[in-house]
Amino acid sequence: MATVKLNLNWGAHRRGDIIVLPDDEALDLLDGNIASTVGGEDAPLPEADGFDDHDENPPSIEPDPNPDEEENGGIVHTGGGWYDLPDGRRIRGKEAALAANSTCGSG
Repeated sequence: MATVKLNLNWGAHRRGDIIVLPDDEALDLLDGNIASTVGGEDAPLPEADGFDDHDENPPSIEPDPNPDEEENGGIVHTGGGWYDLPDGRRIRGKEAALAANSTCGSG
């Protein structure tokens, strides 16, 4: 059995209620962020993910460079067939964007 505090309304229980559940149900609520641990020996602890929330030097997360942007002279596909050019213009269609980028001297 485990004691958890609800983060959301759940069934007949309301947010903030502290309830006692079987370990497997409590872990399901913890995994879904529906509840949080209250503490004590009965409280289940989620599986460690290898990252310490209190680490002074957390791993940095760098965005992956977009290879299309590099090969297309800085043109960024923004979705729906639209492309942003390095000079700030937005053009519809890849070929049109490439042509417009080459005429402005950036590509």
